[in-house]
Order: sequence, then structure tokens, then C-alpha cells
Amino acid sequence: DNVKFGFPMAFTTTMLPWSVLEFGGLMNNVATETVVALAITSFVFRKNDPSYSSLLSRRAINVCGFADKYRGGYSNGLKSYVCPFYCSYCGYKVNSYPSIVY
Repeated sequence: DNVKFGFPMAFTTTMLPWSVLEFGGLMNNVATETVVALAITSFVFRKNDPSYSSLLSRRAINVCGFADKYRGGYSNGLKSYVCPFYCSYCGYKVNSYPSIVY
């Protein structure tokens, strides 16, 4: 299972920051998923590495501010790059964000 899940996870953690470098200003709704990932991971490390957990939590709060400032559908800014494969046709827009509770 390490091979089956380790390589896709490594690929994903490589592609996310690379995508931010390339298209960071256009990646509105992706930010909210990043907030969730950071916040959940902070809970994973809360008992064994409290300082890292706290860092993740602070970063989640910062990214949440970014997501709040740049609201909109994922494909709104990246349409020429992601459509027709990953277009948001449902009109979903983020109106609220997960609260991070410590």
C-alpha cells in the first residue's frame, strides 16, 4: 500500500505548489481545499508535534484569508487551461470557510 498510495501522494504534493507557482494568482477555489488539508493535518500532528501542528494551523488561517479575498469558481480564472476537462458548470461558489478550532 505504501507504493500504491505513496507515489500519488508525492505527485500531488509536488504538483500543488508547482501549480501555485505557475498559476497562483488564478487559483481561487483551490485555496479552500488547501485550507482544509492544512487544518486537518494540524490535527494529525497535534499530540506528537504541537509546534508543527500550530504552524499548519496558522498557515491554514493565512490561506483562508487569501481564499476569502479571491472568491470564485476554480475555472473562472483558468478557463483556457482547464476547460473543458475541469470546468465548474454547477455555479458553486464558496460562501463560508471551515473554522479552525484548537
